[in-house]
Amino acid sequence: MTYATGTLVSLGLAIAAKATKQAAASWKRPLATWVALTLGAGIGAMAVSLPGPGSLLIAALVLILIGGAGHAYSRWKPHPSAS
Repeated sequence: MTYATGTLVSLGLAIAAKATKQAAASWKRPLATWVALTLGAGIGAMAVSLPGPGSLLIAALVLILIGGAGHAYSRWKPHPSAS
């Protein structure tokens, strides 16, 4: 719970700094973390009602999709060390 609260505080500080035109850390990462936490909780709550290993299968498929997307993005995005 501490990580989730800290992420929410980071998001609020970054948005407040942006709104007041101050130099701010990026607000996109804390927002993405909160969206992922919220979606994961919602989908997990719905998946629990599935009979048998259905919820486990959904979790495995989502992880495979997210992992594949992350891998594809890391191969596509140029690394800072590349000139």
